[in-house]
Amino acid sequence: MPKPDIHPEWYPEAKVYCNGEVVMTVGSTQPELHVDVWSG
Repeated sequence: MPKPDIHPEWYPEAKVYCNGEVVMTVGSTQPELHVDVWSG
């Protein structure tokens, strides 16, 4: 079990943005990820 109060919040459906458009969702410690280049 993770220790309480030391781990960052987990966002299982964080949105990945490229050029202002959602390109996919991933698990992350940030609710939104903004990328400059997308190859997928």
